[in-house]
Parts: sequence; C-alpha cells; structure tokens
Amino acid sequence: METDDIHFVKMAEDVAQKAVTIITHCLDELRDTEVITAFRTEHLLLPVSDVLQQARALHGDATNDKGQTIVANSVRQVIVFGIFVPLFEALTCAYRVLDRIPEPPVIKGVKPKPPPGMLSLRNYTDVACATECAVLLGILPHLEPNVLLASLERLRYSLPKSLAGRLPRRLLLQSKMVVDLDSRVAELDAVARAIGNLISLDRFRPMLLPRHVADLYAALLQANHESPTTTRGLPWLFQSTVPTLLQAKTFQMLLLFGTKGPLWLRQAVSIYLTDLAVQDLSAIVQVFVMPDINSSAAAIRLAKTLQVSRRKEDDEEFHYFSSLLHQCFSFLSHLENQEASKVQSVVHTAWAILDIIPVDCWRKSVHFDATSPIVLSQFLNLFSSVPPSSDARRVIEWLWESIGEEPSIWCLWWRLAAHSEVLHVPVVEKVKQLLRLVTVIWLEHAKKNTIQRRDRLVFHLLHALAPIPWDETKYLHIDQQSIRIEERESNLADLSEMARLVEKRTLVMIHTVLKSDDNEVRLLASSFFALILKLYLSSNGLAKSSFRLVPLVALPLLCEELSLEPLLISNDNNGIFEMMKFAFGCMVKHFRGEKEIVADSLFSLDEKRLLEDLTRLGSSQSIQEFAIELSPETLLSVGSLLLGMLISILELGAQERSIADEEVLQSFIGPLQTFARVTADSDDISSSTKVEIGEMSSHVVALLASRKVIEPQQKNATAQSFVDKVAQIEQDLKSSEPPIRARGVVTLRHLAGAVDGATDRTEFLSILKLAVSALADKESYVYLAAIHTLAAVADIVPPIVIPMMGRAVAIGTLNYERLSEEQRIKLAEALIAVIRRKAAIDEYSPFLIEYMLWGSPSNKTTATLSHAKTIQQQTHEYFVGPGDDEAEEDKSFEEQMIRLNTGGPLFKNEESDILQASFLQIVSELWGSIRSDAYIGSVMHACRLSVSLDSGRPVRRAGALLARQMYSRLLERGDLDEARSMVAANEEGLYASLVRCYSLKDLKDLESERLYDPATEARCREALDLRQEAIELLKMGNLAWSVQKQEDANPIIHLLKQSNVATKIPKSFLIKEID
Repeated sequence: METDDIHFVKMAEDVAQKAVTIITHCLDELRDTEVITAFRTEHLLLPVSDVLQQARALHGDATNDKGQTIVANSVRQVIVFGIFVPLFEALTCAYRVLDRIPEPPVIKGVKPKPPPGMLSLRNYTDVACATECAVLLGILPHLEPNVLLASLERLRYSLPKSLAGRLPRRLLLQSKMVVDLDSRVAELDAVARAIGNLISLDRFRPMLLPRHVADLYAALLQANHESPTTTRGLPWLFQSTVPTLLQAKTFQMLLLFGTKGPLWLRQAVSIYLTDLAVQDLSAIVQVFVMPDINSSAAAIRLAKTLQVSRRKEDDEEFHYFSSLLHQCFSFLSHLENQEASKVQSVVHTAWAILDIIPVDCWRKSVHFDATSPIVLSQFLNLFSSVPPSSDARRVIEWLWESIGEEPSIWCLWWRLAAHSEVLHVPVVEKVKQLLRLVTVIWLEHAKKNTIQRRDRLVFHLLHALAPIPWDETKYLHIDQQSIRIEERESNLADLSEMARLVEKRTLVMIHTVLKSDDNEVRLLASSFFALILKLYLSSNGLAKSSFRLVPLVALPLLCEELSLEPLLISNDNNGIFEMMKFAFGCMVKHFRGEKEIVADSLFSLDEKRLLEDLTRLGSSQSIQEFAIELSPETLLSVGSLLLGMLISILELGAQERSIADEEVLQSFIGPLQTFARVTADSDDISSSTKVEIGEMSSHVVALLASRKVIEPQQKNATAQSFVDKVAQIEQDLKSSEPPIRARGVVTLRHLAGAVDGATDRTEFLSILKLAVSALADKESYVYLAAIHTLAAVADIVPPIVIPMMGRAVAIGTLNYERLSEEQRIKLAEALIAVIRRKAAIDEYSPFLIEYMLWGSPSNKTTATLSHAKTIQQQTHEYFVGPGDDEAEEDKSFEEQMIRLNTGGPLFKNEESDILQASFLQIVSELWGSIRSDAYIGSVMHACRLSVSLDSGRPVRRAGALLARQMYSRLLERGDLDEARSMVAANEEGLYASLVRCYSLKDLKDLESERLYDPATEARCREALDLRQEAIELLKMGNLAWSVQKQEDANPIIHLLKQSNVATKIPKSFLIKEID
C-alpha cells in the first residue's frame, strides 16, 4: 500500500473513531437528562462539525450529498439533525473508504490482523442506540397513526435487551408529533437517507438493516405521499442490498394494522408487493402465507391482492401476468425435503395465482421443455395438493392443447411414461405419478357434470394412445442424465411398430391410471372400455385414421389386464345394454361371414364431435395405407367379457327393470342363441374360448327367458331344502311353457354351483339325472344350459362325474335308464366341454378312450341317396350360397374358413352318424393331453376306417379331425418314438385315405355313393399339411424305411403282406395324387 493510501486510511479510521466517541458521549448525557428541553448541545456541535468536515474531505465536495437544509428550532431537531445525522454521514464516508481496502493475504501460522476501523461490541451497541434514537426522535413523530408502532409500544415491546439499558427511554417519550407539513417531509427524507446510507454498509448491515428497514420504508413512503415532487421515492432503496425476503417481511410489518392503516400506505405497499412478486414470489409466499390449515384462505387473499393492485390502464399487464406465471413455476421447483405444511402453503398460493391468470397468457407465455425433470417436479408439486377453491380443469385443459403437429404436453408425458429402453429411470416413475394425479384431480373437479367431463377425459386418454405424425419422425431418448427429443433416421411407417407403441402406452395407462380401487377411476375405466369397444366394432368410423389401430390393440389388453368389476360399473345401465346388444349382433355377423359392421349409431352427438376432432389430430399418411381388420380371437374375448358382465347383471342386479331395459334384454335372446349354436358345433382345435362363450350364452338365454316367469311366493321365509328344490326343478322342466323350463334349468345351474367335494353322492346324482333329462328338451337354451350344467358339476367332482358321463355316452345308460341318441350326443358335447375346460385329466383319459373306441353305438341308419343329395345341396348352399356355381369365386378365403369352421348344418337322419362321430371327437380332444402311446394303433385304425370305409359325413369329418389332431400332437412334441409307433401302425394307410378323401377319389368307393363334404375336405387338407411339416421335422421317411426293414425280417408279417398285396395302394399313386 502506498504512503498516501496509508495516510488516507488512517484519516478514515480517525474519523470513525471520533464519530463513535461523540455518539457514546451524547448517549451518556442524554441518559442523565430528565427533560429533553434541558439537554445542552453546545459543547457537542463543534466536534460534530469538525468530524463531518474531515469525513467529507475523504471524498471531496463533488460526492457530498447534503440533501435539504434542516433549520433546528428545537432541542429534538438539534439532537437529530445537529448531532446524529451528521455523525451518520461521517461514519458512512469513513467506512466507504475502509470497506474498499482489500483483505490481507492469509499466512499460515500467523494470526490475521483485524480489519481497519474495527469497532468493539460496545461501539456497535452505541451506533445501534443512536439509530434507534434517530428513529424515535426523527421519524416516528412525523408518521400518521397506524403506520408503525407508536413510541411507547416500540420501547415497551420491540426494544432489544442490548439497547434497553443504553437508551434514555424517558427522554425519548417526550417527543411529540410534528404537524408542520414542510418540515415533516424534509425531516423524514433526511433521517431516512442518513440511516439508510449507514445501515447499508457492510459493517452495519447484518445488525441494523433488518431492524430499521421498515422504519425507512415507512418514512420514505409517507414523504413521497405528502410531497412527491420533493422526495425521490424508494427506487434507490429497493435497488440496494435489501434481500427480497426482508422486503416481504417489511411490507408485512407495514400492513400490520390492516384496514386501520392509512389507505395510501396500503395502496403503495400493494404496488411494491406486486413488483416484488414478479422478482421473487417465494419470498412473499414464505412471509404472507403461513404454513397452517388456513394457508388456502391466505393464498387466495394474496392472489387477489396481486390482481387488484395492477392498474387497469397498465399497458404491461400481459408481461406482468407472464412474469407472475413464470415465478409460480419457478418456486415450485424447490420443495424437496421441505415440511409438509410449507409445501402446502406454497402450492395453495400457486393455485390461487394461477386462477387469476388469463388463459391467453398461458398459451402465449409458457414455453418450456415438458419432459425436463425440473418441469415434471414443478407440475408434480402443483398437483400434489389442489385446494377446493381452485379449478384445476383450466390447467389440465391447457395440458391437453396441441400446437400444430407437436403433441400436447399430456400426450408427450404418456410417451415418456411408456418409454422402456431404460429401466428404473426415476423420471419415468415421476411422470407416471403425475399422470395419475392429473387424472384423479380432473375427476374430482368435474363432479358437477360427471358424464360429460369423464367423456372428455376418456377421449384425451384415447388421443394419448394413438400414433400421430410426430411419432413417425421423432422419439424420446432417455439416459441417466437427460431426456432428449431426437429425429428419427427414417419414418416409422411399419404397422407392427406402431402397434407396439400403442401396446406399450396402453399397458402403462392401465397400470398407472385405470387399475384403481377409487370409484371415480373405476367409472372412468368403464367409460374408456365402452368407447374402445364401440370403436373396435365400428368398421368405418375411423378407417382413415391412426385411431383405428388403438381399439384393435387396446381392447384385448383391457380384457386381460382389468377384472370384470371395474368394466361392469356404469352410470347408464340402458346404455351398456345397448352396447352389449350391438356387440353380440356384430359377433354373430362376423361368424356368419358378413362384412359390414357399423357402430357409428352408438356414438352420441358429443362423442361424434370429439371423435372428429381427435380423428383430425390423429390422421397419419403411413397408417392409411394399411388394411386393419378384426381378429376373431379378440372378438371372442370381447364376447366372453360382455357375457360375463351380463350374467352378473342378471343374477346379482335388480330383478325388476324398466320397460326399455327389459325390451333390450329380451332382444339379446336371438343373437345369443345363434352364437351359442355356432360355438357349440365348432370342431376347432383351439375352441376352449368358444366352449366358454357357448356355455355363458346358453346360461344368459335361460336367464332371460326365465325373467318372464313370476316367482312363486314361499309360505315361509325359510330356505328351501334340497329335496324341495329338486322337486320344483322337475316340475319346471316338465312344463309345456319354455320360460318355466328356462327357470327350471337356471335353478338347476345354481343348484349345481353349490355342489362341492363334501356334497352327498345322492345329491349330485340327482343333479346329473335332472341335467340329463333336460338334454331332451327341444328349446336350445334349455338343453345348452343343461350341457354346461353337466360340465360345471364335472369340474367340481371329476372323479365321479367324468367316468359316469363317459360310460353314459358309450353304452347309452345312466343309472340303469336308457338314453336316447339325442341325449347321448348332447352328453358327449358336455364331456367335450369338460375336456376343453380341464387342462389335466390324465387319470381319466385311458378309460374314456377305451369307452369311445369300444363303446356301444346305436343301430346304424344310413341315409338314402336322395336324402344324401338333399343334405349335400343344403350344405353347399350354406357355404357358398343358393343357386350359385362359380359366380362368387372372389369371396375371401378367410370368410370361407369361418363357415368351414362351423361344420355346417346337421340333420335328423344323421343322428346315429353324429353319435359315432362324437366318439371320435372325444378321442380327438383327449389325444392332445394323453401321454401314453399305448393307444396309437387302435386310434390309428379307427381313424383310418372312419375316413376310408364310412359313408356318413359326420363320421368321416370326425375321422379327419382325429387325424389332424394326431399329426398336430406329433408336431408339437417332436417325439421320435411316437412317430415310429405311428409308422408301425400303418400311418401310410391313413395317409393314403386322407389323400383320396381330399382329392375326391373315394366318393364312389362304396356301393352307396358318398357326397362331397367341404368340412371333411378342409380337415383332410389340414391333416396333410401337418403331416408334411412333421416329415420335414422328424424325417418320417427314414422311420418308415427302418420299420419296413424290421417287418421284412419278420416272417409272419411277410406272409400277411403277401395275402393282402392285392389291396395295397401303390406309393407312386399316392405321391402322384398328393402332388
């Protein structure tokens, strides 16, 4: 440091020390004075003047800020403006010099020197006492009432203990309010500036600024109010080093008296609070919104203050609200690890402010990265606690808005939630929690118009699932540090890739939002399911939109992932009945091969309008190029779900419904009867779902038919005994009225449902007897319900019921009672349903197969050629239409396969053939689960004979089906031993029979001509295709050569072959025919 600088510093230290010494001496004399008018100041004024001149010399006259000259006409004015104010100026000048001196470097092991001009604790206390005296004598006497605490209350309640003993309290209370306006404004401005310059210095700021900043603000605000032209207001003080939190506390202190305070003060503070809000809103919330149960009310008052304080003529209103909006989101970012009460107060304030901001401001001013973890935290904190007084729908609707081709924030969040490239990313879990909160809050704040509001949410959920053009060109990239939106290298035009994206989003939506125990969310799941089902069944409503893909992917996932109960809940029962009716009709049309399935009539006007908007948003050129069609498997799953819902409604719901409901319910009977027959007659190898649907359909039809019957009134309230129920069922089943018989079979079904392992044997034998007797009923819904009742009982006590059913089918008797062919056929159908429903029946398979292979079919009745031709013609018309030869060759192969899979119609004079075919069909069903190869020879023989020698089309069709099942099991297991056993059992002969049947070479092999059967041809073709696959997989040709070599070495087999050589079919012929 230069010599001049050292001298300059010493001068500043000397000025500071002299000023503090005079302050101490003055305070001591004031404390010893009883009356303020008796205080002598002449001996202090000269030293004060000298110190002030030395202080000003440190800076030069150009930097002096003398302000207005105050004429001292009283002892109070002399003390304030002749002693304290000049000394404050001297201290300010001195320490401005001393504070600029750099700190000396720290030397290890050497004690650092104290900073220049360092004061003792007593010196600091004396300076604090001097500023307090200046406030009490120079500011408080000039203030209007209820601006700050009066001098008496200030000295009594807010004076620190460190100052209480040093201040002349009695003397300070003798100052009176100044009435003269000119002197009052000048004195307020002079004292405030002198104290403000002093306490803003680094040496005095920590101790004096928090205590006196409210005094200074009050003085300057009143001076500015009384004489705006003579004072400079507050900008210099606001732009200084006063922290925003301290400013907020100061404004709170100035508003301490509430409405009792002067109006000008409240208006001025409101304006400055508004300006502070756009700088640091968190400071205002921390001060004005206390973290307690009343934080919501305080937040609303604060928001109204921020809104009213803006003048209507302010041209910068938009910029103000924009800044306020950004401040809201800014201080929502730092709430982690905070107390719950504080978080709630902050969030409630944010909602109160958001409620006053116009929507246009939202659209124009808020632009941020919606995938940023900070933004997600902001919204998560925002939606964590929504006060009842706030309307969260405005914010949520803003999240739903799309800008151009860019996805809305809502859609972008769902894409982020469904991102699975990186597992266990915290931001993904955070966005899932946020989406769940938004959904629940929308439902809670939309209860006044629940249906309409829920529909809007449902459609926006649909919008979030659907692919949009943005998905084709961009995607989200996530790593542990960041989330980025990147450009795709090529357009995402692959339908399978689009379906994969929809599947991921749907699963996330189900597990994040729809799968919940909350009643409102369950209603949302029901509404969402209803919309998806309508769209799924609609063939042209969304044909040119990417939304067409959503129901095809989402509907199966909803059926699989959600239980029946949330999908069953509905506020509009008639609406769900109409939806069921249409769905059942669509399924029947689909299985009949009809193309046009239009569900647009199901949509309300509001739904159509929303759907048109979403369709316009979801249009995508790449999706339009693909033809998306219904899947039969998915349609079956939908039917199964709806039937389960309907059964629950009929059995557990109200017994009496409105006339409109009953009409809709009764209209179900026709479609369900058709659907039950289609599924019951199907011989598809994977028809377990169809069996389940057939069972439910028959049960629903029986329930609907029995609704027409008035329940008999019981004489007493006690429950009926089992014997009474059986007697009532027998009486109902013998009635000539179909509804009464339907009631009987429904009661039987319920009685069967109560059977368990502990039920007495005579009871379930009675149930079996009743069910078998019901098989002879001519009404389809009665005997179909009986079939599925038998299957239900077999599921409960299989060791007794399954062997009994197998024996009854095979030998035609049950408990020594003879069964008709029709009953045996229907009982066989029940046994097939049991086999399809039970995956593991190994212990019953051996004797069931033996019963079926060596059972006792009834007398064979062969149809005459004329009858066979009639059957042929009607069957042909069923498949290709009447009076048509080759005019409809352009029919799609899929439609023909649907008809082929139904098996075609059956006729009365074919009952014996149908019974024999039932034996083979049961063996076919068992063959997939049996593990033993002991029956391969017998089954192969029965299969070959039924295809090659029988003339009945049901038998030949069942034989071809059994052949297909044998090859299917071989291909599935890939067992070489089984393949060798089949070759040894003359598999080549079965192959030859299948080839001749498929190539129509065996139609005239018998004396009674066979007629062409498309279903048999289809089964043969499927069996031959499976055989070809097995040959390629297992090399069955090599196995045949090995078996042939072993047979040639056996002399007995050699002799048998020579005797039958005339009947052997040449291999060359077979190869030629299959080609």
